[in-house]
Amino acid sequence: MTVLTGETLDYTSTDCGIKEEGYAALVKALKSNPSSHLKELDLRGNDPGESGVKLLTDLLQYRNNKLTLRLLKSTEAVEAYRSLTNIVGENPLLHKELDLSNKTPDKVKVNQLSALLQDPHYRLQKLTLYKEGSITENDCANLTSALVVNPSHLTELNLNGNKPGESGLRNLCDFLENPKCKLQKLQLKNSVNEKSWADLASALCRNPSHIRELDLRGCELGDSGMEKLCDLLEIQECKLETLRLNKCNITDEDCAALTAALRSNSSLKVLDLRENKLKDSVTKQLSEILKRSGGHLIHDLSTFLQSKVKLGGKKHDRETSEPKSSTVQEEQKQGEMQYTQLGGSSVDSNTGSSVDEFSSQQNQGSSGTVTDDNITETQTAGTSV
Repeated sequence: MTVLTGETLDYTSTDCGIKEEGYAALVKALKSNPSSHLKELDLRGNDPGESGVKLLTDLLQYRNNKLTLRLLKSTEAVEAYRSLTNIVGENPLLHKELDLSNKTPDKVKVNQLSALLQDPHYRLQKLTLYKEGSITENDCANLTSALVVNPSHLTELNLNGNKPGESGLRNLCDFLENPKCKLQKLQLKNSVNEKSWADLASALCRNPSHIRELDLRGCELGDSGMEKLCDLLEIQECKLETLRLNKCNITDEDCAALTAALRSNSSLKVLDLRENKLKDSVTKQLSEILKRSGGHLIHDLSTFLQSKVKLGGKKHDRETSEPKSSTVQEEQKQGEMQYTQLGGSSVDSNTGSSVDEFSSQQNQGSSGTVTDDNITETQTAGTSV
């Protein structure tokens, strides 16, 4: 149901079910009528798709910022939006990565971030949790419950050494086995033990086709954990490419099981087994199997350095064949200018925070415009949340 009251257009009813196409049509209609007296547009609870928020941002600029947008469903989500704007510097709804690895909950409260993660207007793709040890197991459970509610956008998750606890583990399993979950990179360094990893691996076995990178450094996998990991690798739909098992107390017997699993899996390209006490004959056999499918084993300083050379060459090839578009740079600058004109601040999200010795770090910035408020603010026009 749509409610039009004076200068306010309210689409918050759950019966509206406005999706990306609807956002595009609505923006087009409002742009075609520049003399409209509409001052407030409420779209809370609807699904903007990939382009909806950006279209609304452009609309604010087109309307000379004389339109207030309301996008976020709860006051907690609005508060998280404000906190993240202070942290990152731009409109959080437009950037895709959030790295909180050096932040504690006093910067953005856990319950507020959880509310924002559940909102359909926040389509985060890469998330690194708070500074290690700064959040409790209950906090982890709160955050992972949000992923269960809104599972379809996140592609990378880094627990950053925080322990999920029993409730958080159940939520993570529910998230991973959800058919809508498209997670590609899961970093669990120092975060799980034998039982919790076995449960997570079982969940991945039920939805194995998207995961591409697993980081289990410093985790004690034990017999049951290794068994479940091998089960995952043996699944035909599993296309895992990178597996990090540094300092996991992997034994020669564990490697024998890995070797058997890898005979039926040609997708793995990087297997890191450093800081495990393994016989040369064991690592040699694993290395030969990986080489057959174009992969490589890292098990000591020499193989680590070789892997850096290989990754450096591939990175150079990508940079020379795919130069950064000047159009993209210009669009980013324009987005920052638009947001400044709205009376807001501008945010740059630097993420990709898998800080590994040989993995390259990606920094991606997003810029745009939109500020929001669930509370009426007459002094600032053109804000949204």
